[in-house]
Amino acid sequence: VVFYKKHPTFNVRMMIQMTWFHRLLWGTLSLGGRLNERTMAPLLQWLIDRNQPQLALEAARIFLNWYNVLGVYEAYSETHLKP
Repeated sequence: VVFYKKHPTFNVRMMIQMTWFHRLLWGTLSLGGRLNERTMAPLLQWLIDRNQPQLALEAARIFLNWYNVLGVYEAYSETHLKP
């Protein structure tokens, strides 16, 4: 968000995932936040137990990116800037 304040361009918005597209994408993929570290823990552990840690990481990216998008918008709203 600090970088966006210095360089308020669409390219920066894409880099920090501050677009309606990213909200829609990660919100949909995470089922509105219903897929999270608690609900996906059994799947992630199962993948790790089957020697698939990279696949577990990719599955975790779903909720991690959702948290990132939420955090970016929260930080942005604290700066009182318009998108």
